[in-house]
Amino acid sequence: MRNHAGHEGGKEGKSRPGSFFFGLLVSFVALFSGLSAQTASAPGAPGEASLPVNAPREAFATSATFDSKVWFALRGGVMAEASWPRVALTQIRSLVFAVTDGRTFAVAEDDPGIVHQLLITNPRALSFRQINFHPIRRFSISKSYAIDHDSSTVLVNVEFIGQTDQQLYVVCDPALAGTDLKDTASAYGGQGAFVMYEGDAAAALVANVGFDEMSVGFQGTSDGWTELRKSFRLTKRYDKAVNGNVVCVARIKRPVESVGKPLRFTLALSFSDEPETALTEAEHALEADFASVQKEYEKGWGEWLAALPRPASKDEAQLNMAAMMLKAQEDKIGRSQVRHGKGR
Repeated sequence: MRNHAGHEGGKEGKSRPGSFFFGLLVSFVALFSGLSAQTASAPGAPGEASLPVNAPREAFATSATFDSKVWFALRGGVMAEASWPRVALTQIRSLVFAVTDGRTFAVAEDDPGIVHQLLITNPRALSFRQINFHPIRRFSISKSYAIDHDSSTVLVNVEFIGQTDQQLYVVCDPALAGTDLKDTASAYGGQGAFVMYEGDAAAALVANVGFDEMSVGFQGTSDGWTELRKSFRLTKRYDKAVNGNVVCVARIKRPVESVGKPLRFTLALSFSDEPETALTEAEHALEADFASVQKEYEKGWGEWLAALPRPASKDEAQLNMAAMMLKAQEDKIGRSQVRHGKGR
């Protein structure tokens, strides 16, 4: 998404029980046994290459625990990247929301016309909220972030306030295994989930309210964001995109009770070395209340800070943030084994 977004236009994971639907397992069996020929595959492979982004990060975060090996960066009002299982191995190039009225405009939240605000919601944790407001289109998107402390899952709690005819879409641009031209992605409309993978790197994206109008395609040739900017809606939809620079796009499903009110929901973005495990982790993380996950996430950083020997200072908040940001840059591979006495 990075080379055309932002312009308004005409085996690491642990398998755990949860609300993992039987139908989704059947879909995975079909996918990996070569029986998914009935799905509509996106044309235009491998798509256009993504342009590099050199803008500095505005915020960076990970869990204080060793069991969660995911990192994310914020920049320009969006999640600019996510890494797993090492801090330097980018797996997601961007996770962006877009708004359209279905007739006259489609604009992503990194558009130059949007006003951005970044807040530190807890000075004793790497806890942030992004607020994006479009003064002309009159909508706002507020996003808070937390990481599941024992899995590689990022939770994004979202509040969208817009006009009655406006629809909210999510646009996910993966770059699994550190590349962006060899990914494969599938959309499972019945379950409202995306899975993405390349080799032994896999990711899943799920919303607790579900997705509508899902599509996976190749950037610049068949991706949904290009279609939204052109037609202001997804007139073409594809279930699968194989071996290219894929982009996943879906409309956020609006519950009936939220019509005319702010749309509130939570996204889960999970990573593992198998698509099934990544999706299981995402579903499991969404079973918990976001506030509970956020509380545990912030508690982990608070306990880490409390153990630091540091004299009192009037600049304590700044020193704490600097210490946490430095800690967040460290890799975690092997550290959990050391903690449990399983390695050096």
